[in-house]
This record gives sequence, C-alpha cells and structure tokens, in this order.
Amino acid sequence: MAALNGRIARLRDMERAAPGRHLPVVQFLDGNQVTLEPQLFSRVCPCLGIITRTQIPLMLAWALTVHKSQGLSIDWLEVDLNKSFAEGQVYVALSRCKGPDRLAVRWKHNTVETGIKTSRLVQRFYSLRQDQHLPSWDMKACGSSVSHRLEFDPDSPACLTSGSTCNSGPDANASGPVKPAPKCNCGVLCERFTSTTAANPGRPFYCCRKPKNSKDKCSYFEWI
Repeated sequence: MAALNGRIARLRDMERAAPGRHLPVVQFLDGNQVTLEPQLFSRVCPCLGIITRTQIPLMLAWALTVHKSQGLSIDWLEVDLNKSFAEGQVYVALSRCKGPDRLAVRWKHNTVETGIKTSRLVQRFYSLRQDQHLPSWDMKACGSSVSHRLEFDPDSPACLTSGSTCNSGPDANASGPVKPAPKCNCGVLCERFTSTTAANPGRPFYCCRKPKNSKDKCSYFEWI
C-alpha cells in the first residue's frame, strides 16, 4: 500500500474502532506501525465553492502512471520507460524516487538517447558554451489571452520573432541553424504558436496551418 505522499507500507491488521468500523494498521519500511485515521481533503472549485472528501489516505501500490505519480516521493521504485511518449516524462518518472540506490529502470534500448523525447529548445540550451547567452524576448506576449504566432527569423536563428519584442545580440547565432518546422498530416509545413492554457502557459507548439474552423484541418500537434 502507499500512504502519506508516496511512502510505502504493508497492511498488517484491521483495528476495531467502533461497532462495524475498523481502521487499517500499516507498517512502514522503517518498521514503524501506524493506525490510519480518515483524513479530510478539500479543494477550491472556482464559482462553486469548496469540495471536501473524507478518506483513509491509502492506495494500492502495485503500479501507477507517471502522471499520477507527480508530487510523490517514493521509497522504492521500479520504472518502465519503454513507452515514454512526452518531453520531460522520463525526468518526472525518475525523480519520484528518493535516491538512485532505491531505483530500478526497465529499458529495452541500447543507449539512453534512444526512445527519450526531449525538447529541441532544451537541447539547444545545453549545447551552448558557458560564455554564451540565450537570446531574450518579452514574455508578456506568452502570458496574454491571445495566441501569438511565433516564427523563427531565418536571419537570426537563435531568436524568436512574434508580436512580442525579441532582442538579438552577439549570441544570436550561438546555437547554430534552426531546424525547419515539421510537416503536418496534410503534407505542408506547420505553423508555430504559443499555448495560452493554464497548464502550459507560453509553451510553443506546432500544428496544422489551416484555420481552426476549417473542415480539412488535420489533427497534427507537437510540443517544441
């Protein structure tokens, strides 16, 4: 069983708390045994109020998805990375464990680079020399409610141009030529946009360049 933000425990007994009511007794890896009481969980729901739920903080710890593990610190962990599909997903999975000596990884590839999706912008960042700097631009455009179209300026490969302000300096060519935009399912070059959603504010992505309400617009989508 898992309890208390990812701590692993074994169910040892059920303690009688009242007629017809029993509470679980669990033992953690350090040997400590605890009787778990129901806990009150609350969440603010905009325009509706506060939602509350009373629950014993236990869940089965046989397996869980990377998404469900976010925010947990797990004592002992075995991670299957063979079906990772999103940028940063491998990092999220591996960083759930409390230490490398408590971690086992399932990996069918011969090299670490194979099969792991990484943002091209992150790769460019780590390819910079220590004496080089990233170009800067006005991030206010990314936080607005309007989706700003972003395109790479061919004359300034490391600089993004959009409705925002882009400052190209001596480091403009620091990371080399920019890779061209991919082709969507329609066979044409994608357009680059920035996300205005609460989950990914300001994050750039590629999608089909056809108008949003177009019937023949394909579903191609790729985070950058």
